[in-house]
Amino acid sequence: MIVQLEEAKQQLGVLKNDAAELKEALNVGELSAKVKELEEATCAEDFWGRDDTQSVMAELNNARNIVNTYNDLAEGIDALYEMIEMAIEMDDE
Repeated sequence: MIVQLEEAKQQLGVLKNDAAELKEALNVGELSAKVKELEEATCAEDFWGRDDTQSVMAELNNARNIVNTYNDLAEGIDALYEMIEMAIEMDDE
């Protein structure tokens, strides 16, 4: 079983690297900043009366979905990696 766990850990390491490349390709850092900027814009007193409200909200929702989906993916990979490490440690004992 330890061999299978080590293989899974290695595969997750590759997946983690792929996720890091995806983060760059999606510009998650820039999108996160854009989400904050757009969220602040929606708090402006005159925002809901502007002509571009719908397009700003669409942009915000799109950026937020990309960031949240990426973050969920990265957190899931990290959680699996930690569980595999714990399983390996438990198997060693």
